[in-house]
Amino acid sequence: MGKVKVSKELGLAMDVLKDLIGLDEMYKFENVLSHYKKSTKYSGRHQEAINTIVNFVKASKGNRITYYNALQHGYERELSPEEKVLNYYEGINREMTASMGNLHLYAKSMSQLNAVTKVLNLLGIEIKGINKK
Repeated sequence: MGKVKVSKELGLAMDVLKDLIGLDEMYKFENVLSHYKKSTKYSGRHQEAINTIVNFVKASKGNRITYYNALQHGYERELSPEEKVLNYYEGINREMTASMGNLHLYAKSMSQLNAVTKVLNLLGIEIKGINKK
């Protein structure tokens, strides 16, 4: 089994909790649950991470299995829409750089980059690396 796909929110929460308590402790879900229910030890982003994970796992038996599979096999978080657009934009930018010797391909790539930027601006969406500094 390869890496498990998890939501961006769950993946980020798992990253935070892994840094906080370690992977071995994350397998002891009842401990995570008790920190969520009873402990005032954690606050801010740590408590939010615990809440996110506990809410996910408690939602269904399938989610509990997904959680443990993600711990065992690793996980990839889904990209946000902004991250998907940025990856697309960066791919076009690489193509444009590689095609500098071919004026037609260079102009095509430049047009695509401009189109992405224009659409984002029309929709009022700012993405760092594209239309936001």
